Parts: sequence; C-alpha cells; structure tokens
Amino acid sequence: MTYFKLLKNWFFEGKFLLLSIILIILTTYLGNFNFKIELINSIRIYGLFLQLLGTIVILVSLKQKLLLFKGHGITKLFLNYFKRFPLNSKPQYVDISANLSGTSSMSADLRAVKRPTEDMKDVIRYFDEEIQYLHQRIANNKNESRKEFQDVKDNIENLKNSLNDKINDTKKLIVETAISNPWLELLGIVCIFWGLILGTIPDYVQNLLF
Repeated sequence: MTYFKLLKNWFFEGKFLLLSIILIILTTYLGNFNFKIELINSIRIYGLFLQLLGTIVILVSLKQKLLLFKGHGITKLFLNYFKRFPLNSKPQYVDISANLSGTSSMSADLRAVKRPTEDMKDVIRYFDEEIQYLHQRIANNKNESRKEFQDVKDNIENLKNSLNDKINDTKKLIVETAISNPWLELLGIVCIFWGLILGTIPDYVQNLLF
C-alpha cells in the first residue's frame, strides 16, 4: 500500500473529527463576514446552529444503529414502545394440558403367542421362539435408538451452526458500529458542546477570540 493511500485512509477515518475542528475554527472567522448584525449576535446564532447540527448528527447516528440492529428507525421505536403498553393487550393463556401426554418412538409389536403344551419339545420350541423374539426386539430397539441418537446429534450440530452464524453476524454488526458511529457521535457531541458555549456566553467568546 502506497504512502498516499495510507494518508488518504487516515484522513477518511477521521473525517468527522477534522470536520469538528473546522467548525470550531470557523468561529474565529465570524467577524470577517458582514451579516449586518452585531458580532455577539452572530456568535450566538452560530452557537444555536451548532447545537441544532449536533442534535441532528446524534439522531442520525442513533437511526443508523437502530437500522443496523433492529431493522427500523426512531419513529417505529417509539410506536413499538407505546404499542406494548400493558392495558393495550389482553394477557394470553396457553393450555399445555394437551401437550403433557408422552410419546414413544419405539415401534409396538403385536403378535399372537401360542402357549406351549406340557410336551417338552413344545416347551423348548416356545422358549426358543421367545428368545429369538427378544433378540429381534433388542436389535430393533438398538437400531431405533441409534437412529434417534443420530437425529439428536444432527439437530444439535445444526443448532450449533445456526448459533455460530448468528454470533458471527452479531460480531460483524458490533465491529461495523464500533468503526463507523463513534466518530459521527463525536462530531455531534463537539457541535453541541461548542454551540452551548457560543450560545450562552457569547460576550466572553467575543472578548477571547476577537
């Protein structure tokens, strides 16, 4: 990056600070302009102008932040606030009794069981079938549990990715706000502060600067 580009970026970053300095320096040139009014009144009017300018700058900065984080401006901020007045809306009651019944994902298995007779071979057959049935049920439950576990794992991973994206977006918004707005707000504060001085004690400013 060339030296000229570095210098350009430096001036561009502090443009609002430089503008604040220029507005203060302009105070010393009020006597050079022929406004057909007394100098003290010119100082007072310039101070009022700076206060108005500083207020507008602060409002613009606030609007930028609202648009960045809320997606709407100052007017809608006040409207949403008054819409949330407690007497404007009735309390809502949610019936959760319908949601209390438990559900199970394990598949039910309905089968006809043939009871054994007193014959030993029949008894052995019965226990052999029951053991095979239990093995099959265990295998099925194991597969279903594995599938449910995988589904939960996938949901957690998706939730994690979604939260990471939101965190990154929030960090980006915070960084953008921290870079852009403080200088603009500084301009507003300087204008209001210097405007108050010029508007309240113009005689002292006149004696000091002219």
